[in-house]
Amino acid sequence: MMYTMARVVLVSFALLALGLLRAVADYPYKTMYFDQIIDHFNFKTYGNQTFKQRYLVTEDYWAGGSHPVFFYTGNEADITIFLKNTGFLFDIAPRFGALVIFAEHRYYGESLPFGNHSYTADNVGLLAIEQVLADYATLIQGVKKQLHADNAPVIAFGGSYGAMLSAYLRFKYPNVVRGAISSGGPIYSAAGIGSQTYYFEDVTKVFDSVEASPKCVPTIKEGFSTIASLAQQGQPGLPPSFCHYFADLLEN
Repeated sequence: MMYTMARVVLVSFALLALGLLRAVADYPYKTMYFDQIIDHFNFKTYGNQTFKQRYLVTEDYWAGGSHPVFFYTGNEADITIFLKNTGFLFDIAPRFGALVIFAEHRYYGESLPFGNHSYTADNVGLLAIEQVLADYATLIQGVKKQLHADNAPVIAFGGSYGAMLSAYLRFKYPNVVRGAISSGGPIYSAAGIGSQTYYFEDVTKVFDSVEASPKCVPTIKEGFSTIASLAQQGQPGLPPSFCHYFADLLEN
């Protein structure tokens, strides 16, 4: 049951994200690569072998020295997507004289530990949160050393799964990250601690609180129910008929 609900939550988050993304902005950045350790916890397998982890840097607002580093904990996609749709960091960076870094999650985008063979059964086992957090902690320390910014405090940022990563990074490596802003991270539900339906309840309340069509809330509830039913049937994704049906309902 928990696995099914987790699938429903992930699908719903994806749908909501796609619906709320604003127009892609053209923020300044440089593309950089960091020699990242393949396996942080077992040097018997890959020794000191590394892969190229991509990260994006904006120094335009950085005042240098002890001014902060805003570090976005990249989640499950190409990191450029998150940079172009996360304007908050760029809105506040000038006020704090901050360096902005968007780090790409291993196994996504260009950050593939084993290249085109990264997703084979033998190699995909290193796609783990513990490895990702170690990646980010290592990357942060490496970049700070390179820029002679040893005294710069680091604040982690993230949304959804990335919010979980930013919070976990602060918990796991408090010596590296001074603080974290975790937005919309399903930490409790993923851990089986909180309610498995809180996300659906909150989304429904939001639509109920705005001046919208009286058909809106029943349509949202029907959509969640349909997604849950499809997940229980083992459906790998949403069929086009689902999207067309609910798009027509919401438009009317």
